[in-house]
Amino acid sequence: MMYERKNRDPLQYYRILEVVGVGSMGSVSRVQKRPSAIGGSARLENSLRGRKQLQEWKEYQQRQCLQQQAWWQKPLPTLFSSCCDDTSSSDWKNHKWLSFFRRTDITTPPTSSDMHNLLSLPTLEDGPITNFPSHFNLNASQHSILNDTFHSTTNLNASFHSTSSAIQNIEYALKSIHIQRLSKKAAITELQNEIEILKTLDHAHIVKPIETFEHHQQIFLVMEMCRGGDLYSRDPYTEEESARIVNSVLSAISYMHKRGVVHRDLKFENIMFVSDHPQSEVKLIDFGLSAKYGPEDPVMSDGVGTIYTMAPEVLKGKYTSQADIWSIGVLAYMLLSSQVPFFGTKRREIAAKIRKCKYDFKGKRWANISAQAKNFVSELLQLNPDQRPTASEASKSSWLNRRCNVSVRFPDDDQLDNIQTSLQNFAAYSKLKKLALMVIAHKSTSEEIGFLRKAFEQYDEDHDGFIELNDFRDALQSYGYCEEDIMDMFHGADIDSTGSIKYTEFLAATIEAHGAINEERLAEAFDRLDTDDSGFITAENLRELLGDDLPLTEIQSIITECGLTNDQQISYEEFLGLFDQYQEDQREEALQQIKHQRSMLDGSSHSIICNLDLDSIDSEN
Repeated sequence: MMYERKNRDPLQYYRILEVVGVGSMGSVSRVQKRPSAIGGSARLENSLRGRKQLQEWKEYQQRQCLQQQAWWQKPLPTLFSSCCDDTSSSDWKNHKWLSFFRRTDITTPPTSSDMHNLLSLPTLEDGPITNFPSHFNLNASQHSILNDTFHSTTNLNASFHSTSSAIQNIEYALKSIHIQRLSKKAAITELQNEIEILKTLDHAHIVKPIETFEHHQQIFLVMEMCRGGDLYSRDPYTEEESARIVNSVLSAISYMHKRGVVHRDLKFENIMFVSDHPQSEVKLIDFGLSAKYGPEDPVMSDGVGTIYTMAPEVLKGKYTSQADIWSIGVLAYMLLSSQVPFFGTKRREIAAKIRKCKYDFKGKRWANISAQAKNFVSELLQLNPDQRPTASEASKSSWLNRRCNVSVRFPDDDQLDNIQTSLQNFAAYSKLKKLALMVIAHKSTSEEIGFLRKAFEQYDEDHDGFIELNDFRDALQSYGYCEEDIMDMFHGADIDSTGSIKYTEFLAATIEAHGAINEERLAEAFDRLDTDDSGFITAENLRELLGDDLPLTEIQSIITECGLTNDQQISYEEFLGLFDQYQEDQREEALQQIKHQRSMLDGSSHSIICNLDLDSIDSEN
């Protein structure tokens, strides 16, 4: 879902709020999206089609203006003449974009510069543009989007509905590297590596990349903003808080290792709180030193990382992904005690203790730490990497399960009913609508996702970042679905047909549990799918998004499935038609059916829902 923009200036899309850090090779800034960029090509003036129409409109205004008399030689109208002379109220005299006239010597014909200013396109700051010639046939949506207003096509009573200011207020992190300042290729390689790694990862506890830019010998990476500080910022931690953080990190690392990615620089500075909330979740950041590996070549030799969390085998120059497990053991030790296990004033001293695995539990805080926690740390800080548990095995630790269950609150029955209704409806949606919801889910903040993340973790029994079919089946037991309908819903949510449901796929399938989605978010989704800013979604756009492996006939069928015409392209109006106003009534009806069925099944396992006509839930989509 990450957008890659070539030869585009990110400052046309984002405004800098604060420069967080500056180095010799680049910077990191806190940014927000510019209001004029929200909606992208769904906004008339941002699409190629719209710019063409606006140019035609501009030329039309020029012709109208030139048909007037030599108006620059006329005196300005007096108050009397304004009241009595019909010509003084002509539209051309009242246009805001002719206001420069009152600042010009009226006895002198306008210069070429004056004419350029006079005939230039009006800006949105001048107010809504309402005088388009009738032959341009602009519909209501195009007018509203051009003038920076969005009208919703859906029921907006739900809490998930956001206004323009909500999207404008979302903050992102913008990381940049100046290629021309580099004497070595290491830094640029590191950023490119981070981008390539992040493109392959999709997990609740891994920072999300939003888009990249290449412009004037610079590379920019826009990521979600984690504004709650790193692990150092909230030290000290209770044992429950420590377990929750370790559990989140292990889930992310288990997911990465199953995808053949090792982080190699786990430390307090690279684990960030998403928000300032006391119960904020954490996310892994900084994948510049991460590496991919395969089963045929799992051994690495690069001496990278940070000394205080570095595994002994990394110091020896021969290690595997189990080096990450050692680092998590160090993190757990530090969270529980507010001290490092291998202390030294010099790097050589620290490295010597690491090689000997020399540490103890003698600090002040260890007296109040449970034996289970100490055993957990000892299991991870094994000198022999083969004796350490894998990330998946470590996540099943009795200490983590006992401590985490105390603080974790899963969704309640009403929330689960809404989630189930969304999953049921999603199975019948068109492929293009599913892709649109994927984009919306990818761009949603952690606060907007809310209880859906907890629901994903409840479905994901193995805590590895995937929902397998057995996980899905177990989660739906309380609703009594038959196997056929479970399979339909599972494959409906498995958008890329990999045999498991990824995090963003689950969010896309359930995000309507928060309520209807407003048009501004739909416009953002349309802009992402319209990769060439043509004002239409075409098969070529979808090929760029989905990759060359998908047959062209299947990509074309996605367009044909939704298009109201036979032109093999989807306009913005057709795209909005996928989210019609009648869905909320259908959704409410399905929700009541699900609530009734669950209440009937409470205490009984004999009734089942079967042979649901999922296609009838959303026959239009």
